[in-house]
Formats: sequence, structure tokens, C-alpha cells
Amino acid sequence: SFNVEGTNGNEKLTYPVGLITADEAMMAGGINGSANTLYYLYAGIAYWTMTPSHLDNWFTIRIIEVTGNGRIDRDGSSTSRDVRPVINLDPDKITFTGNGTMQDPYVIS
Repeated sequence: SFNVEGTNGNEKLTYPVGLITADEAMMAGGINGSANTLYYLYAGIAYWTMTPSHLDNWFTIRIIEVTGNGRIDRDGSSTSRDVRPVINLDPDKITFTGNGTMQDPYVIS
């Protein structure tokens, strides 16, 4: 019962959250059709992105997913998957410290 505008009798979200897109998963290191366990979005479980793929011959909506072995693939919308939320930060309202390495990771404040 929540949305961004706060219309139709619903409450407005203060901090909207979405799902990751297939583009974001690929930019992070996901490979279409190939397993990859060496990028930070690899979770060892399959999860949906918000990116649609196509409508198949059985009229099932196919959605892009990240599979349990880190591969970018597509699966039917009737299949149960986890989700991975994404929170967008306003760069004008945050500061970063650190250099992004394992020894000195980014810290957002």
C-alpha cells in the first residue's frame, strides 16, 4: 500500500527502494550465460532483477535473474526467487571516506 507519490489512498514512501536491474548486475561483473562467483553481487542463491526479458510461447513472462552460480539468465515469473533491494543515495547529501580497497573500504556517512 505504498508508492512514491502517495496517491490513490496509499502512503508515500520516504525512502523508496527498488530491485537491482540486469544492467547493474552485469556492470558489477555478472556474465550473461556464464557462471561467475567472483563479483560482489554473487550470493550463492538465485534472485530476481527488475528487468523483464520476454513473453514465451506459453505466455509466461520471463525475467532476468542472477542464478545461484552468479550467471545472468532468464527464468519464468512463476518460479520462486529471492530479491535484492537497491537503495539510491543522493551524492549531494553524503560523504565518502576510504579508498575502496579491502584494507580501507568506502564508508558512507
